[in-house]
Amino acid sequence: MKENSDLTPEAENEILNEVIEKFARFNFAAANMAFSRQNEIKGEGRSLKPASIAELIKFNPGRVKSSWELYNELAEKNSSDTLKAIVLEKLIQGDKIDIKENATKVDVSKAVKIYKLLHELSDRTLIREDSRQKLAVDLLDLDLGKALIPLSLSPETVSSILASKEEDLKNSDYLYLYLSASSIGQIPSDLLLKVFLPISELQQTDMSKDSDVFEEFQSSVPISVTVELSPEEITEGIRDEIKRRGLDKSIRVKLDLIKSVGFHSGDLKKALEYFEEFQTKVPAISQGTDLLKSITSLVFVHWAILQDKDQFLEVAEALIPQSPKPMANNLASLILRSSWFGNSDEALELYNKSLDLFMDPKEDIENTQSRGMLVQSLILSTLLGDQIGLARLIKLKSVENKLMDDKYDAKVSQVLKQYGDLSEEQRNDNAAKRAGMKTLILDAIADLSP
Repeated sequence: MKENSDLTPEAENEILNEVIEKFARFNFAAANMAFSRQNEIKGEGRSLKPASIAELIKFNPGRVKSSWELYNELAEKNSSDTLKAIVLEKLIQGDKIDIKENATKVDVSKAVKIYKLLHELSDRTLIREDSRQKLAVDLLDLDLGKALIPLSLSPETVSSILASKEEDLKNSDYLYLYLSASSIGQIPSDLLLKVFLPISELQQTDMSKDSDVFEEFQSSVPISVTVELSPEEITEGIRDEIKRRGLDKSIRVKLDLIKSVGFHSGDLKKALEYFEEFQTKVPAISQGTDLLKSITSLVFVHWAILQDKDQFLEVAEALIPQSPKPMANNLASLILRSSWFGNSDEALELYNKSLDLFMDPKEDIENTQSRGMLVQSLILSTLLGDQIGLARLIKLKSVENKLMDDKYDAKVSQVLKQYGDLSEEQRNDNAAKRAGMKTLILDAIADLSP
């Protein structure tokens, strides 16, 4: 082209643009040569067409300049939604060199660039759903879950993320995923039930302060991400929706509703209302009825400790299913109740009597799990009296005598660690230490629920 003096500037410009548009996807080197020629002969009638810019960025391997750098150089001030979407895809998925070097994870710096473009993008449907999912996963790994809200993730994407990252997610992540999906329409029933309890548990969490990394991110982007409703309001809305859709037919959902109002909301009256309603919908003599009685008994114990009111013991005891023997989770809760209200001798006596109920056959899985509940409660009761040495001895002997399985061995170890951390943090503040113990005990009672 350089030697063809008959070629007008306009014609050469057309040819160079066409080379870029046609060859960038097949041979980026050829397209890059045409781009370089354009840079050499800038002047009247010489410009890259939007389609050429799009192809250059879309197929840029990123070896010399990143696609973000190319975008800033060529089109930042006058770009279309289509071009912004292409750059977003490259930022999320990475340039070819990033993919080769396994360096495609979105970091905070890249997240800021992405959200600046998102703010300018009129049509967010141009972003592929698989890219939204990758971005969401990367943001969750960065502790930027709140940034998911403006992404408008599809319910299918949220379900996929829950399936792949369930073990790694915090309760707040469930909330942000739910809010992201609910912004585009009604949440499917199965997804609503999956996010219900994690969101419900946030009622016990201070959500007023964001993580340091999110505050850094928020200060750098033009999109303001806020949660308009409190966890209490959102949870109540989900409970109402579950009831409205008739999703409370299974015993599992009935129990979860009582768990939500009784343990997470601390609403004894509403828990009792649910219990009385649900009792009429299951056979009087059935496992379902026993489970409803069991969890409601736990709620009464939980409420008494939460409110520091030594009340409703008779109600809690009367609700405990007795056939073929009292349920171990409820007996464990009564051990904790006695200890909390200062009756350590009564707690120890109840432990010994209860343990005998679940000794034969010793290897039975259900009996082993039942004993684990009792041992954990005894250890928490012992820690209430600051007897860490005795608590460790109880654990040691319980393991030696095979009183509990690995699951409860791990739980008891976690309790001892939490107590150690609490004692260290509140060594000079007995009131704060007791408040911390209350939280441990309330969490243990909620964890005992069927």
